[in-house]
Formats: sequence, C-alpha cells, structure tokens
Amino acid sequence: MPKYDKIQRALRKQIQDGALKAGSQLPPQNDLAKKFGASLLTLRQALGILEKEGLIARIHGRGTFVCPLKIPQQSANNKNVIVHAKIASSPRPNRYQEIELEILDNILSEQGRHLAIAVLTAQDVARGTLHPALRASNVRGVLLEHFVEDVYVEFLRSKGFPTVVMGTYPLTLNTANVAFDDKEAMYLISRAMLKHYPDLPLFFLTEPFHLHYSHALDEGYRRACEETGQRPRTRLVRDQVNEPELEIKRILEENPSPFGLIVHANIAHGLIKLYEERRLDLEKYPVAIYGSADYVSPSVRNELNHCTRDISIACKAALQLLEKTIESGSIEKWLIRPELKSEMTHGRLSLTLDWHPPQKQEGAPADYD
Repeated sequence: MPKYDKIQRALRKQIQDGALKAGSQLPPQNDLAKKFGASLLTLRQALGILEKEGLIARIHGRGTFVCPLKIPQQSANNKNVIVHAKIASSPRPNRYQEIELEILDNILSEQGRHLAIAVLTAQDVARGTLHPALRASNVRGVLLEHFVEDVYVEFLRSKGFPTVVMGTYPLTLNTANVAFDDKEAMYLISRAMLKHYPDLPLFFLTEPFHLHYSHALDEGYRRACEETGQRPRTRLVRDQVNEPELEIKRILEENPSPFGLIVHANIAHGLIKLYEERRLDLEKYPVAIYGSADYVSPSVRNELNHCTRDISIACKAALQLLEKTIESGSIEKWLIRPELKSEMTHGRLSLTLDWHPPQKQEGAPADYD
C-alpha cells in the first residue's frame, strides 16, 4: 500500500471516530509529515484525497480544517489543480524529478492550489482515455515531462488542456515549452576546461537519452573543441548501470597520460565509484559533471567541478508560462540561458553555472528544425 494511502486512511479513521472533530484544525503540514515519516509531497497527496471527498478543506493562509466548516467554501468551478503528467514508458522518477515535484508542490501550495500526478500511456492515448487525475473538473492545466513525443502533446490539447512541456531541448514541439539551453551550457563548460587545461585531451562521456538532446550536448562540446583546435572525443554508453565505470576504465587504459573528462550526471556514478575507490586521481584527471547536483553525494560533491541546473527556475518559469497560455491561448517557447563562472583555487578549477530567467524564443534553433 502506498505511503500516501496509509496516511489518508489513518486521518480518515480519526475523523470518523471523532478524534478529529468537525471544524477543528489539523496540525501544520510539516508536523504531520514528521509524524507519519513522510515527505510533504506524499502528505499532500493524502490530504488531496480527503479534500476531494469533502472530509477536509484547505484554506489558503489559514490551514487545513475538518469539514463541515463555517467558513467560505471555494466555488466548485474554481480550477485550482495543476497536473504533472509523466509518460508510462519513461524511466522511473529519478532524484531530479522528485525535487522538481517537491518544488512545484510547494509553489502551488503557497498559491492555494494543488499538484496532482498523472501517468499517460500509449494505449490510453490511442483509446482517448484520460487518467483519473485529468478527469477532475478543477484541473487548471498540465505540465508535461521532458523528452515527450508530439502524440502526447496533441492528445492533451485535443482534450482542451492548456499544456506546457518542461525541459525539452531543442524547442521543437508544437506547444508552449520552457527549457534550459543545454547546448550553450555544454559549450561554456567545455571551453573552460580546454582553456584551463590546454595540454590535456578532453573526453565527453554521455548516453543517448534523446536524439536531439544528446546531439545538442555534443554540438556544444564539439564547438569548444573546434575553437581550440582539439579533436572531439565523445564516448556514448547505453547501459547506465555498468558501462559508465567500464568506459572510464577503457579510457584510462587507452590513455596513459592525464586527460580531462566531462561526464553527464545521469551516468556519473561510475566516475564517483572509481574516485571513492581511489582508482581515479582528480589531481591528475580534472573532471566536470553536467546535470543535477543531487546525483552526487555530499561527501564527493565538493571534490568535483559540478555544473548544475537550477530546478527552481525551471519550475517557476513553467508555471508562469502555463498561466500565460491559459490567459492568451498562444504558444510561446522560453529558453533559460546559462552563464559560467570559473576560477582556479589551489590549482583546481572551479566551475559554477548560473541560470538566468528564461527569454522568449521565436521558434526552435535553426539547426534543429
């Protein structure tokens, strides 16, 4: 039984038994989450179930109360739920996605709105069937996960849902879209590495996540290599579990002299394992990881150059764009621009990516149409 289901059952029993009386206020959400040993996101899923059934009411700025309440009730026509839709065929949620959901849930909670989660399948799209979270009358709009196929976007639009795709780069989908400029970010990281270590060959270790996205990262890396006259050395790994470590070992065997290395965060665990086992000397082999810092344990994070995304900027931008889409019905594409700060400290290169609020784009980049 899911954690949120256990929580809502426990609270329901307290309400039915009279332990939580009508009109009484529930403890603060942080206290409830701690009591049940759950995250705020899980707790809010449980509270959302009870609220839909009319057992409790969450009043913005006041708290959560047991019904019936002698307080103004929200209109049944008030659309205050944002649905985050995930594709069933995608990998299971990683730490990046978990943080993304937590941030979205916190922002919406402060606005007096709620986050619901839906899973879309190819079969449901073919049949025109909606996930239960999308059938509710109070759904305001949908945030769709990145690397999504057009068929899912068209399905949601055909059902009348204002939709924003989060994170797809390049911006090629025919819908509102907000994304990080990964191509430019990879170029800046690669250029900094090549500038500070001009005598070392620079390898880029990645995986073919999504054709256009992987190509964008590689293009940024190759652009920096071309500007410095170095031969690009991209290595692709298809097995996320074992191959990253094996591929780094192969590079070490093939190159007895020191080299630089950029690794995508999704497959950085192989690098980290070699480092923790003292089989990779970071004094000799400068490394930069591109992606989310949450893939890297705190004990290692300070030892590696880490060029990370700012998930909070992406979440805020996606919700802003969704509201604009709801109001105007127009399709806009926003691109979050990077700026790299680099410095040498005690002979070690330190890289930091700053992300600026997104800028409106007039369509997809020309080289990815």
